[in-house]
Amino acid sequence: MRITRRPGGGAALRWGSVGGVAGLVVLSLAGAGAGTAVAAASSYEVSFQANNHVLYSYTSAPSKTPTSLGMMAGTSPASAQLSDGSFISAFQDNASDLYLYKWSGTKIPTSLGMDAGTSPALAGLPTGDAWVAAFQANNHDLYIYTSAGHQTNTSLGMMAGTSPSIAVQADGRWTVAFQANNGTLHTYTSTGGNSATSDGMDAASSPSIAALPDGSYEAAFEANNSNLDIFHTGGTTDATGLGMDAGTSPSIAAQADGDWEAAFQANSKLLDIYSFDGNSAPTSDAMTAGTSPSVIAASGGSYEIAFEANNSNLDIFHTGGTTDATGLGMLAGTSPSLATTPPTAPTGTLGAKIVSYAEGQVGYQDNPSGTYCNPFSAYWGAGTACGNGNYAEEWCADFAAWAWRQAGVSFTYGYDSGDINGAAASFYQWGVAHGTWHAASSGFTPQPGDAVIYGLNSAGTSADHVAIVTSYTSGDAGPNAVNGDWWVNGNGGVVAATDETTDTGTDTISGYVTP
Repeated sequence: MRITRRPGGGAALRWGSVGGVAGLVVLSLAGAGAGTAVAAASSYEVSFQANNHVLYSYTSAPSKTPTSLGMMAGTSPASAQLSDGSFISAFQDNASDLYLYKWSGTKIPTSLGMDAGTSPALAGLPTGDAWVAAFQANNHDLYIYTSAGHQTNTSLGMMAGTSPSIAVQADGRWTVAFQANNGTLHTYTSTGGNSATSDGMDAASSPSIAALPDGSYEAAFEANNSNLDIFHTGGTTDATGLGMDAGTSPSIAAQADGDWEAAFQANSKLLDIYSFDGNSAPTSDAMTAGTSPSVIAASGGSYEIAFEANNSNLDIFHTGGTTDATGLGMLAGTSPSLATTPPTAPTGTLGAKIVSYAEGQVGYQDNPSGTYCNPFSAYWGAGTACGNGNYAEEWCADFAAWAWRQAGVSFTYGYDSGDINGAAASFYQWGVAHGTWHAASSGFTPQPGDAVIYGLNSAGTSADHVAIVTSYTSGDAGPNAVNGDWWVNGNGGVVAATDETTDTGTDTISGYVTP
């Protein structure tokens, strides 16, 4: 008999984004000149700390855009392209706080203190203009901050002076790689899970992580023998034997077909490249000692690499061996960031997208174990804060609402009539209000992405469970479904079930709601 938790209510907290809108301030950059290089292989955007200590952008157009936003000396920005096509950068401002800037002109100060000398990581999410940032806070813990205004102290200690890296999958899941305070490579995921490895790192270096299309990850890092190592999901690590400049950090990027490439500063002070096939391709491009390159996957299986040349100017290396000398002065000892494009969101019908998001969470369990603490309630700000970024309430409805919202279903999460919230019956009430409720007795054939409701009372004010329909086979008594808050050995999790006719062994299907 499968047992699921019964959904609870609770007042929802609504999180908002911070920041205002301001126009770009056009300045002349000390020491910057016009680029005189060959045409770029593909389009890109790179952000960096200029030699006047302000955030600066350079694109393949080519065009350059200075801001008046001061950066903490010695730190480097992170840059990402959002799924709406816009660009955003995250950096440590000169007050040592995390600061984000959309290059359309929106400033997003956070007042979240960072460890001095460290740099944030940033990634766009597959929907809208959403993003997620990771950084080392001034208490040396890994923190997460999102475009929804959520801030999470993971309580995971980082090696002082190092910086995290983040990568996102097409279904919106993400993983952060960082150097823990015991000097080893660690990871932290969007579902609140964390994993420690036994891979020792150079104490002054930071890892880089890339998401592969099969849902796995590759992480590149400088090992404690100053060589480049590659960690693969599943726990294996490749020791490349390639020497790195001590205290620098590699960068890794993956193509849509799963091929990947890592760029790093070799111990010869030259830019070097290591790829998925085990080949090394050193260049003749000299880098400023102590700095790190940034690589992104470009069109046609190519890559773009930005780095600080040994004349302290920004240079761009293109697959094929050409290098653009931009003539733009960087603050010595800092590193640029090429914008990473967000993964492609699930495609197809609305129902197919909902199923993709729901199935992508299968295997998640409450964190901490044995509690109701989960990221889906936290997404809505509903329930009680758990102290680790998760919120606690019975969460089958919060999970179903999350899957709908990720796929783009429009509804209000709240407690007015017709709203969806943490109660399973709210889906029934929303369906009635929108004309999409189908009672089980109607003979309706459920479709992928529909919400299936179990144990609805006669008044329609209470139900025992709601899940996401993934498919239905003609002749079966019930649909295949993905359940949130489904008990797994006494712990709530996300579980896929086949021909699910009941949620508790007694409650039966009451009906379906089409988004």
